[in-house]
Amino acid sequence: ANVFASRETMTADADGAIDLEAVLLELSPTLASGQLIADEGFALFDAMSALEVGDVKMDAGARTTADALTLDVLIARGRAPIDAPCDDALVRVFDALLACEGTFRAGSASATTTLSNAYVAARERFDVDGDVGVNVVLRAYVKALVGSVWTVKHVVRVGDVYEEEDFVMHDFGEPSAPHAGERESEDDEVLIGLSRALDVVNDDVTSMSDDVRRALKARLEFRRAHHELMKVATRAVGSGSSGVLNDLAEHVARVKACLATMRDYYDAISDEDALDWDPNAGSFSQEISLHRLGGVPPRDVTFLSVRAAFNFFEKEVDDVIVAAQVFQFRSQKTPPTIDEVIRIMEALHARRAGTVALSLAAAELLYEKQLCGWSFGDVVLHSVWNFVGKKIPSLDANALESFMAECEQPVSILIRSFCVNRTRLRRVLRRILGEMSHLQLACDTLDVAHDFSAFENEQGFQGLSSPHIAWAENLAAYLQRRHLELGFSLDLYLPHEFPMLYYYMGHLQQISMIMIKRQAMLAPPQHRIDAQYNLAAAQIKMSMFHGLRFMFAALAECGKIRRCETAFSGEDLRFWQRFGTFQSVELPPVLLYGDYMASIDANMEHFAAEGPKDESKVDTLARVAQMFLTEVRTISTLLTKPAASTINETVRLKLAPEAAVAQKIAAKNSIALKLLLTTDMTCDVDYTAHDIYVVASAQKSST
Repeated sequence: ANVFASRETMTADADGAIDLEAVLLELSPTLASGQLIADEGFALFDAMSALEVGDVKMDAGARTTADALTLDVLIARGRAPIDAPCDDALVRVFDALLACEGTFRAGSASATTTLSNAYVAARERFDVDGDVGVNVVLRAYVKALVGSVWTVKHVVRVGDVYEEEDFVMHDFGEPSAPHAGERESEDDEVLIGLSRALDVVNDDVTSMSDDVRRALKARLEFRRAHHELMKVATRAVGSGSSGVLNDLAEHVARVKACLATMRDYYDAISDEDALDWDPNAGSFSQEISLHRLGGVPPRDVTFLSVRAAFNFFEKEVDDVIVAAQVFQFRSQKTPPTIDEVIRIMEALHARRAGTVALSLAAAELLYEKQLCGWSFGDVVLHSVWNFVGKKIPSLDANALESFMAECEQPVSILIRSFCVNRTRLRRVLRRILGEMSHLQLACDTLDVAHDFSAFENEQGFQGLSSPHIAWAENLAAYLQRRHLELGFSLDLYLPHEFPMLYYYMGHLQQISMIMIKRQAMLAPPQHRIDAQYNLAAAQIKMSMFHGLRFMFAALAECGKIRRCETAFSGEDLRFWQRFGTFQSVELPPVLLYGDYMASIDANMEHFAAEGPKDESKVDTLARVAQMFLTEVRTISTLLTKPAASTINETVRLKLAPEAAVAQKIAAKNSIALKLLLTTDMTCDVDYTAHDIYVVASAQKSST
């Protein structure tokens, strides 16, 4: 028979957890092999998730060796003295702790990173006798690190866009600590401790060398600047305070200055990624057990090196500055547009921002279930009429109320989707298309309730008769195109798919181009050059899509890349697999495989008539590809040369780097296409040169 614990022992605490140690102590004298520890409601479902005590595959607290290293044993061996001197070894400990924290922020659990250090895991030892026998500098640094860890957890929890594959929130019983924004500066124990530690370092002129003093001071000042940075960032969420971006920029400058000084200590190291500290030496141990039942199975963690940790934190604070741009929306007097919000989030994704920056942006954007303090319906209305280029007209009250209610769910999900990491963004964009169908229906209903055909702007350019659905279609086209584009950086496509992919992406880009051209025509004279620059950047992308489409079609036609034709799969099936999900929205109308084939026939008929008589299909496709690639290089020149007026340089300089890259890629593909069609060289494809443009190269044949 099974052994059941008493009701008193199985009583849960306030958090709903049951202390299993008490259960084991009560039942172990009478428990025989094969018997279960269970409550009276134990059933088949519980059996599926039951743990076998002592089995290393199931029990995280199972003893794996006879001499499992516990925290008490490590401390008793003198490997983590709280009176450690201020010397080179302490500098190395601080930097190793920073590497542990960077590894934690990158996605590993705190239990296997920061808590693998005895100073952090048993930090309460610092407070036993006050300052007696305690290194004040060490105590201040450890407490600042712990506060930083809990600040990260607070930001990620409030942002609520993480998954366990991105960030591990479990604290594994670790005592909590106040986050950076929880207390005023004068009552902040972290800042008070760091200030005292800096006084000690500055006043001690005998026991430490100048290099060590400079190194310790830089690390303590880094902790203070970083803590104040996160204090400003966390307190800014939902506050609507103006000047947040400037305040954060000042703190970021201080953090980066400290990191630069910290790097100087390791000038002799050439390989920045090589692990330059021992995770199992001194106060560190990957084998340390924080469980009451004994040892733990070996934990594999890929730690950052010290220099890599410096780089990680420098990039993270830069990411925070980009994310902090969303704070400006709450303090302005008009709602943001969806396009403005997405533009900032796309900038974060382009930087491969981590969970901290993305969570901070999500926390501010979706604070109190609004979008930067505005209702989702207000944001959509502002987005639509900014898209059209006119002020919001008077709308029917009943129709508007229904529209505002319908906007809430799809728009909130849309914004949240852009706050996930880049790897998951493609997956969630695919899912958001279902929500877009509801938004399109709401927009169509509002358009039907009004007659907008009479709207004209000052230049007499005819307005859109259905502005809301036109905006919704443009947004859906953008989401579909981004879904396809993200597949390139994830290396999801094969070369034989490129013609159909670039065909569909070109179609979606064309929808966006219509409105970009319209906005260029509507632009006031002082902004017309900037609008033309934006139009040129969009045209570069369009021409590159066409060029790559025809280029790989030519390579497939001449056998340089293998076609997808087997007994079980064909090009039509692959087309449906890639684009079938777009049927979940009505607009833009989904393209079918028959549309793709009809486009090929129409293009061959059109371009063959312009070429030499009896030109082969391969030569026609190659000629058209070269025409579009040349167009890319020509238009790119416009953006890579200085503007005639310095007023327009701001926009041009933002677009110039991407144009320069496109120019180089077009030139490389043009040369590779000529070589591949005139020699027996084989085709190789580089996915890493650009996020959405692939680069073909001609390689010598192995035969």
